[in-house]
Amino acid sequence: MTKSIIITFNEADESFLMTLFKRFKIKTKATVNDEDNEPTKAEILNDLKEAIAELNAHKRGELKLLSMEELFAELEHEKIKA
Repeated sequence: MTKSIIITFNEADESFLMTLFKRFKIKTKATVNDEDNEPTKAEILNDLKEAIAELNAHKRGELKLLSMEELFAELEHEKIKA
């Protein structure tokens, strides 16, 4: 009989887990499940609604949107942080 265990962890903890797994002689196999990475229709719809709400708030002057340069700088900062 084959059993599986799914472990969810932060990427920062991966080296610790791998060290622990080696001590217990646990074999790991990377699997990619594309279905887990794809947003659901509800998530896409929600994202679109939020984007339209932000755009309308910007048009009314209630919200200042970032310029492309500011957005790229913010994304780069988040990338370095992660």
